[in-house]
Amino acid sequence: MQPANHPKEKRKRSPRLATWQLSCLVVCLLVAAVILVMLIRGLRLVPPHIIPTAVARLSTSTPIPGLTPEDTLLDKLTGRIIFQTQRVADNSIKTYIINADGTDLHELKIDNPIFAQSRSGRIWSPDGQHVIIIPDGSPIGSDKLVIYIANLGDSNLMKLTREGYRYSWSFDSKRIAYVGHVEKSTIDSDQIFIMNAAGSGITQVTKEWGGGINPSWSPDGKHIVFLSYQTHSLFTIDTDGSNLQRLTEKIAVAAIPRWSPDGQHIAFTMGGNTNINIVNADGSNRTEITKDGVNLLPYWSPDSRHIVYVSQIKGTGDPYRITIVDIDGSHKTQLTYPGYEGYSDSNPIWIP
Repeated sequence: MQPANHPKEKRKRSPRLATWQLSCLVVCLLVAAVILVMLIRGLRLVPPHIIPTAVARLSTSTPIPGLTPEDTLLDKLTGRIIFQTQRVADNSIKTYIINADGTDLHELKIDNPIFAQSRSGRIWSPDGQHVIIIPDGSPIGSDKLVIYIANLGDSNLMKLTREGYRYSWSFDSKRIAYVGHVEKSTIDSDQIFIMNAAGSGITQVTKEWGGGINPSWSPDGKHIVFLSYQTHSLFTIDTDGSNLQRLTEKIAVAAIPRWSPDGQHIAFTMGGNTNINIVNADGSNRTEITKDGVNLLPYWSPDSRHIVYVSQIKGTGDPYRITIVDIDGSHKTQLTYPGYEGYSDSNPIWIP
């Protein structure tokens, strides 16, 4: 018999207990990592209203009606999307570029104070290499309107003085269409003009009473689609002013028509709540591809199979977010994260 004061033998640690302790350690590390990520976002080391794609697609806090992660099409998309974001608090605007699949988000800017301070408009060319800058305080329709054209990576700006607004780049980024004011006796009207990107070769395209707004180019550069002031209908016209053709009946005045890169279709906004519609280039077979919320500013993907636009998912008053949809109305997918208030997205363009 062992003496009463003999030290007890140490028990061997159970393998099952060691495994359990290791599991607890792993869980603690994961929790710490999540907290660290939240703290980093709280410090706004990432743009505050845009979250990496994996989070944006799997978020269930404010889902798009009828959308599940399996329905998203981001993984299939190519090209890049440029868009603007406005902070409501101070009216500041920043331009971002992001891959269409939701990766590689970063700010796009030109090292020039006029660009940095412009809130009235930045209109990027289809190749993403040039931008029309409308400085703050530029009065729409004024004969003293000053615009600038800048090249990406170059801080020098080319200054143009033109009476106009609603500028639109041609597909090859070499020409610009815009709306200019014309006075004829007692009849004043805004008409469609075109010019070279350097400001030369100005040509008046439309000459009808009532004029037009919102011009957009055909991919071959031979035609312009626009909204008629007089009839609130979409028309096409050759760039030499001939062959005026009516495409639609009266539609929403806010319509912004966009010709598809393959030349087959035209997208535009229409309706009381403003939904995206598609029509054949000859005006036939109009189809509404969005049916809820407020949807504006459609722009085609380079392959003409998808459309990017801005959407108020919950309706008027909700911030605008960048959204993508197939041309048949399926697979509606939100690209920018909806969880941050005080920011609103606009003017998306899709470049190769």
